[in-house]
Amino acid sequence: MVDFILSLLFPPKCPYCSKNISRSLAECPVCRAQFPKYPQIKTIPSGEICIAPFFYDTSVRNAIVNYKFRGRKFNAKSLSLAVSKTVENVYKDMDFEIVSCVPLSAERLHERGFNQSELIAEKVAKYFEKPYEP
Repeated sequence: MVDFILSLLFPPKCPYCSKNISRSLAECPVCRAQFPKYPQIKTIPSGEICIAPFFYDTSVRNAIVNYKFRGRKFNAKSLSLAVSKTVENVYKDMDFEIVSCVPLSAERLHERGFNQSELIAEKVAKYFEKPYEP
């Protein structure tokens, strides 16, 4: 009942195009269909490999900026699902015990009011049924 009332008063929006979506979805089907089929893998100048669900482009960048700086915590649902699917795909033969995240400085935590990395990490931990540890 509470979810229904919240959906009427504050309908969730797709993190990428801002169209209204059902609370059961993480993003709209149109944006979902545009996601890359495979993780983005790049070697950075230090020689380390970076793996991400998306390139940091227009709609993804907007979703992250809105999440981090405009308090759109709902965006964590889609972003964490994308991270979870990437980990599942790239590290399918690996087992891990916990999920953690990069800590946020006290100053940034005060500015934003929440730790965006922590919200994503908690959802990733839940997806894999692993404990989250700060």
